[in-house]
Amino acid sequence: MNKTTKELISEYLADQTKKFDLVHADAFTTVAISDALHISRTITSQYLNELCESNEVFKVKSRPVYFFNTRCLNQRYGINVENYEFIDLEEMVEFLQDNGQLTDVFAELIGHDGSLKRVIKRCTEAFNYPPNGLSFVIYGNEGTGKKSLAKLICKHSILSKGILDKDAKIAEYDLSVVDPLSIHQQLQDCINANKQNSLCIILSHFEKISDSLTGYLIRFFEKKQNDRIHFIFLSNERPDDYLPSSLGKYIPIAVKLKDFSERPKEEREGIIVELFRKEAASLHVHMLICSNVLKTLSNFQPNQNVEEIFKKVKLICAQAISNQKSDTVTIHTYYLPEEMFESLEISSENISYIDCDTYTKSSKISQFDELFTSVIKLCVKKESNLIEKYRSIYDLIVETIMSTSRNEQTLKGTEATLALIVNQVAKKHFINIPGNFTFVVAKLMYIYEENESMFKQREDKEKVNIEAALNKVKRMYVSEAMIANEIKSLCMSNLEKEIPGIVQLIMILTIAAYNVELNKNKTFGVIICHGYSTASSMAAAVNSLIGSYIFDSIDMPVTTTMEEIRATLRDKLSRVNAYADLCIMVDMGSLENIADEEFTKNRNVALINNVTTKMALDIGYKIKNGDPIDRYFIDADKNYKVDYAILKGKKKDVILFTSESGLQTSQRMADLFADSFPEEIPVDLRAVPFDSLIDDINELQQMYNILFITGTDNPLISDVVFIPLEDIVTTTNLDLVSSKLNMYLDDNNLKQLIINIRTNFSLMNVLNYLTILNPKPLMDETTIAVEDLQKRRHVELEGRTLVGIYIHVCILVERLVTKTGMIREDSATEAFVKEHGDFIEDIKASFGNIEKHYSIQIPDSEMKYIYSFIYRED
Repeated sequence: MNKTTKELISEYLADQTKKFDLVHADAFTTVAISDALHISRTITSQYLNELCESNEVFKVKSRPVYFFNTRCLNQRYGINVENYEFIDLEEMVEFLQDNGQLTDVFAELIGHDGSLKRVIKRCTEAFNYPPNGLSFVIYGNEGTGKKSLAKLICKHSILSKGILDKDAKIAEYDLSVVDPLSIHQQLQDCINANKQNSLCIILSHFEKISDSLTGYLIRFFEKKQNDRIHFIFLSNERPDDYLPSSLGKYIPIAVKLKDFSERPKEEREGIIVELFRKEAASLHVHMLICSNVLKTLSNFQPNQNVEEIFKKVKLICAQAISNQKSDTVTIHTYYLPEEMFESLEISSENISYIDCDTYTKSSKISQFDELFTSVIKLCVKKESNLIEKYRSIYDLIVETIMSTSRNEQTLKGTEATLALIVNQVAKKHFINIPGNFTFVVAKLMYIYEENESMFKQREDKEKVNIEAALNKVKRMYVSEAMIANEIKSLCMSNLEKEIPGIVQLIMILTIAAYNVELNKNKTFGVIICHGYSTASSMAAAVNSLIGSYIFDSIDMPVTTTMEEIRATLRDKLSRVNAYADLCIMVDMGSLENIADEEFTKNRNVALINNVTTKMALDIGYKIKNGDPIDRYFIDADKNYKVDYAILKGKKKDVILFTSESGLQTSQRMADLFADSFPEEIPVDLRAVPFDSLIDDINELQQMYNILFITGTDNPLISDVVFIPLEDIVTTTNLDLVSSKLNMYLDDNNLKQLIINIRTNFSLMNVLNYLTILNPKPLMDETTIAVEDLQKRRHVELEGRTLVGIYIHVCILVERLVTKTGMIREDSATEAFVKEHGDFIEDIKASFGNIEKHYSIQIPDSEMKYIYSFIYRED
């Protein structure tokens, strides 16, 4: 159906507004719109005014006038611009920078949140390093995207108010085409012409640098003639291979961009779809891509990276267009270049067609992501029948894997090696392994590797929950966790592949599901004897008789020193579940002192002298039956002469961080506290969920010695010290913090800790760290609202309470914006609404501007919380 001129203008502005970067606005004038759509300026102006009247288009009343799609601008920057008027474009840009939720300028780079994430972070940090930035080299093969990244780094610096000002100029020079004898003069002319503004010079093909340019750059950096001039160097070769040290010392950082074939699968597919989408846009057609084409191109290993892929896409599109019969062009397998049919993967899967305009990552991958989330949630919750519920999830994992099974050669090799590893471990530990176990683990590793950036993102987001889940199952399933860890270590040794945390979790639970008796064993046994095979022979015989892997062994020649034995034992324990108790059986009294304090951290240790096969067999059965460690020696005197000692484990000190806003906020507090330590100390900093802390406290106290709890709200745990976050911000309770940590830090380091806490936990810094919103305007609005509320309620809050309510309200706004961690409505909320209607009215009046500004509505449950905060008894 043909679109009207008005609809075309609206669509044009929507498309351009989505791309608006706060720098380039030429496309938003009446002239630009009429030229782009080939319609008269008078008609364009008429329809623009009509769209403005209906609020579909937002107008900046400057000269020239700029027009933006209202909905797209609001979505892009998270703010309702129609509520404001701007006298010029500069004022609007400044307002959006200060108040809007700026979109990441790197979002247009596929892989910005995946394989390129660290590269981007390193480059932006170097470029904006105070006071004047650092020069650096981005290197990689042709077509890896070096120039695109360099331009975005400059753009990011301008928008984030880094070292480049808003009028900064970007100059590009390619050393492969310019005259090497005159390039330094061209650079100087460019610098002289831009003395008033900051300037970034991007030099491509830096590997072709001439001696004269080398000398010019050395003189430039030595003299530091202009702090507003910055360089980014792009190279096809590693700079260490050609750059003289006399110049290299001024360019301290080099970052490498991966080849197309080295990028994760979903990034390769995303790049290919984006190339087809751009071609479709330039040809003004709707495009569908056959799944075979996408798969073949993503597996292709081009010599010139994306540039070569782009040529292939052009060639394919040319063939498809020649056969076009409608507005929709379908890219079929037979349009592939002939040489690519050799790499076509044979598959029994049905062909599907991907729409370039609505392309998202594989729905199958999303299914795995949902299944992984289900496993994590199951483990974090308190479930009495965890394994039974896990079995149904495991069946779904197997079913999903079978439906996506393909003939991947890499997977076959991994599966074959993994099968050898698993069979060896299963035989050693006398355990049952389901027939599909190795295929499932190999497939999950393959899927994770191919979609690494997506899963890494989820891991970063769910870091606390994944760690909590792993720690919980390691405590519950000690032997299973040790076996899974052994498979993991062998996998790294033989395949050089890391098994991701979520796959480890699945391995532990699967082993537990198929080996119910293993769960009783909570102790790691080791036999240590002098001689070349005494310990291993005894351990093998006992394990075989019991029918379970109970004892590991250490054979030591007579000349072995105590420290060497201790080092070997330490190495074995590094691969053992940290929650397992330890039973050490030795053959001679000289080994009795083998267990020092290091081995008793978080675990109990039984040390037994004069070991015999009979003794090991007796205690081995007790270990298998799950007897507690102090029951191993009941009636031992009747059976054999034994000398033993039980060393009780020392609990590790921990500081707990919690917040009603959720684990993410708690983890941010813990990170901020960790940054305050002047040196590393053996104290754990753990983020814990607020809503289940009371239920979990007994379990946590069994595992740790809790120094204190800190957070945004008091969990009211009677026998544990709580330090409110506002006390840390106002430095009210720092002496208490010092007293809890004085066993680890001397006086000088304690003083430095207090200084660091005062710096890191300033109110603005805390808000900047705890919220994703721009803290300054949020704090300004909150201060005004709280002051107004005090006047309405005729109360005057003291400083500590004020800081507490500022923090809570700012975090509350973030929770409402992101729709996470909300306080639930309950009967107490209903009673509050009936009794305190006047307070609710005052809140609505005082916080009206905040609700309007952030497009939120404060619910009754949160009003009740603010009420209790203000009127609580100290």
